[in-house]
Amino acid sequence: ANLALITNNRYLPESMFIGGIIPGPKEPDFEQCDHFLRPIIEQFRRTWSPGVQLSHTADSDSNVLVEAAIILSVNDLPAAQKLAGLQGHSSGLYICSVCDLQGKNSIMDTNHSRWSCRNVQRMRDAAYAWRTADTLAQRKKIFEEHGVRWLSMWLLPYWDPTRMLVVDSMHCILEGIVHYHCRHVLCLDDAASNKISADGFQHAYDWPWEAYHPDNVPSAYAVPEKHIVCVGKIHELLCLALEGPKSLNLLGLWNRLDRIGTLASLHYVAFTLDLVPCQLHVSPQFAVFSNHYSDFDATYQRLNCELASTAQTLPTNTPEMMQHICTVICNTKRPSWINSVPLNYGLNSAGTIKADEWRTLSTIFIPIALVTLWGDDDGVAPPSDDSDEGLLFQALQHSMALFQATLIACRYTMTSDRIQAYRTHLTKWIQELRPLFPHTRESPPRVNIHMANHIYDFLKLFGPVISWWCFPFERLIGALQKVNTNDHIGGPLESTIMKSQLRIANIRRWLRRIDCPEALKQLKILFDKCF
Repeated sequence: ANLALITNNRYLPESMFIGGIIPGPKEPDFEQCDHFLRPIIEQFRRTWSPGVQLSHTADSDSNVLVEAAIILSVNDLPAAQKLAGLQGHSSGLYICSVCDLQGKNSIMDTNHSRWSCRNVQRMRDAAYAWRTADTLAQRKKIFEEHGVRWLSMWLLPYWDPTRMLVVDSMHCILEGIVHYHCRHVLCLDDAASNKISADGFQHAYDWPWEAYHPDNVPSAYAVPEKHIVCVGKIHELLCLALEGPKSLNLLGLWNRLDRIGTLASLHYVAFTLDLVPCQLHVSPQFAVFSNHYSDFDATYQRLNCELASTAQTLPTNTPEMMQHICTVICNTKRPSWINSVPLNYGLNSAGTIKADEWRTLSTIFIPIALVTLWGDDDGVAPPSDDSDEGLLFQALQHSMALFQATLIACRYTMTSDRIQAYRTHLTKWIQELRPLFPHTRESPPRVNIHMANHIYDFLKLFGPVISWWCFPFERLIGALQKVNTNDHIGGPLESTIMKSQLRIANIRRWLRRIDCPEALKQLKILFDKCF
């Protein structure tokens, strides 16, 4: 997108430039991704120095030297780390592209005064050292020590990932911590409690597993590509109920684990839970499982025993609560410009909640539901004690801190006071999360929690998020995915998508002309709805 245009025109289809299309069906790794980026980066390197000489422009009839640069690159967190050649947040030393905090234990740190920015020159030197290393072992050592490797972005002399590599607020806040708070902290979701496996067993709980991504995993815990599917199956197995109706007995669980799991996949699952595999004495009848048993037992003990001892203490997920949220959604009168949300929120039939729906839910409907149910007792404030009513009132205040931060971050205008208020509310939410909700202590800390702190820095640098969030690009991707390519890849697919997008942009531009025929102007309404 051309940030020199006004906001209203910046993200129109005819104003956006598609630099390239990466065909599927699999996501490229960092080396493959660099092959797609290199031609674009080479163009931008030349447009910066020596620049582009134009014979004339709209403002000048004489020769003009134009210099163009990449101001910022907006991505979700995994894409940002891959684009800049940085370590994944769970793979080792560095967890952040902006500051120098190290280790997953630093994710919940809110002492902003002691955070220092990463040294860009050292990162650049390490990237060049990685590029010129003679052996793969040397490259591995450099990457593990400095958390950076060479990618084409370093060809740009002005590239500064601590300021220009922006983690998108849509993915970080709305689909990240808002989703996490509603689904896993407050457990406002009936889907997990009613979930049944394909073979009829009840799920005991919904654990926030980390999806396997090779760039985020140390080499010692890497899983071969053909065994990655085992990780998801192990995740589901470890969430099955071992007691009560529709439960699986422990021997049956071990049998299934041995049948579908591999040692590498079990090592990875234990790693994501910060577990050290333990040595056990297994009875002869379980000797067949000896290859997998130690890793599995450590994981099982963490999930089944420790989780039970620190189970959720606040009665947030009750049938009355879920019904009340749905009632609020159905009965609340809202302006026409506010997008709708699923009326059956929390049920499987509601489908996947999109980012814009999370924004509406977290800034309108869920706050109304929580305030009217937990914050008002017939006009009397709830007690400030450790009773259920008092704890729910604390949960309300804690939730409102996050929802206020979300509301401020999504404002279309921004001031220094609002930016500071965003940090204040977010810090309150982070600091009170684990003391108020003990069950969150057992799940791995999410790096989005830390990166949300840096939205504060990006707001100061680039202004309101409407100028740099990913909603326009996600809409464009959705439109491109609807283009019929007849499943051709490797040339025809990219060409078809590109031509379709150019035709749409040209038609849109033509429809805005003053001399456009009236008949076509009437069809513009239908055209806008289609594209």
